Amino acid sequence: MPVGAWELEYGCTTIADPNRVAAYIANAQSGNYIVDGANLLAPYPLAVTMLRVNCGCDALNWTAEDGAEPTPITPYTYPADPANPAPWYNAAFPESAHWWGWMVEKIEEIATPSWSRAVNDRISGFGGASFGALRKKGRAMRVTLMGFGGYETAMDYGFRWLVDTLGYENATCEVCDVTARTGCPPTEETYTYEQWDTGRWTFKDVALVDGPRYEESPNPAATCNVRRVSFTIVAAVPFAHKCPVQFVDGATWLENLWIEGDCPPMDWVCDNGFYAYCADLTVDSVLGEEALIVEVQAGHSGLSNVTISVTPNPWGADCPMEGITPCDQFTIATIPADYLFRYDASTAAITVTPPGGMAIDGTYLLDTTTGSAPPLIALRNGTFCVCVTSDRCSWEGDPNSTVSMWTVHREMAV
Repeated sequence: MPVGAWELEYGCTTIADPNRVAAYIANAQSGNYIVDGANLLAPYPLAVTMLRVNCGCDALNWTAEDGAEPTPITPYTYPADPANPAPWYNAAFPESAHWWGWMVEKIEEIATPSWSRAVNDRISGFGGASFGALRKKGRAMRVTLMGFGGYETAMDYGFRWLVDTLGYENATCEVCDVTARTGCPPTEETYTYEQWDTGRWTFKDVALVDGPRYEESPNPAATCNVRRVSFTIVAAVPFAHKCPVQFVDGATWLENLWIEGDCPPMDWVCDNGFYAYCADLTVDSVLGEEALIVEVQAGHSGLSNVTISVTPNPWGADCPMEGITPCDQFTIATIPADYLFRYDASTAAITVTPPGGMAIDGTYLLDTTTGSAPPLIALRNGTFCVCVTSDRCSWEGDPNSTVSMWTVHREMAV
């Protein structure tokens, strides 16, 4: 079995899938895919006889959207199959139909936590050592793949495709996400999402830093059909992440006023009034922690003095809790009309998206009068009250102002 990972997705492209490769290799040697006297996957004799790959993972025969129940994939037949083409297949390159894909041989350091601490020898007193602060470095991972194809130019195409994918996948952004399955869950007749997701992790803000390059061939007699390459990627965010779990979905503030009595007339100035949406959140992380994501969609009038806060709630009181000091809190000075503000503690990113535009850095909207940066809210165990407040009443905020919240489980070792 592969060392380090079973599969590898870089950005939106699956680079390595052992099930796809194993199916193509088997079909390239099968009489079931002969058309006009030639195999659809291997039109020329193979350099090795009865090449076999037996390194599959049944969970990879299923697919699922985040949190949805998994469904079986369309079986793999041949790269140019219109019902399920390979991600590298391109009719403009005939040899792409005879390239069978990459399989992970190993990913070194993928499971190694990136903790680091400076250690300095004491030169006074009784000697010994002193320690610096424990910090998290970027997570560097060296990936080694084995590639398979029907003949030499198909092998060359596979390498060119890999170089292009690694180098240009993030052409529209600076970094990508990488998803890898570090373990294969037990085979099931049907999978729940939790079963299917076991051993599947996402690394954030990943960039290629070295390679890819050819390594020593695993079989010098069969370089027309089998080759080995390696490259190094680094995740700027040191954690391994699970998919976000949403616990508030587009809640409107109109129904969650934090104002006593009826909302005043439209011409009433809300200088001393405010309203909020608050949600209860229970975290029970035996391993790792839960990072918080909050999105605030401003209505047609915009929002001002928006506060995001997290307050411990061990007493199980109703949210919001007056008179209790939040453990984490920060303020956004203003969110312009129809803008989407996103606070993502899992990647330490604060963005804002204008209507019809792309997400950009949103730190310019923050209230800096406190002189401190927003906390990166990560919770480990306990019950909490998560609140978003604004100083405008619902008449001005209008029903188009909404809030959504997620948690992202993350760990240092996987």
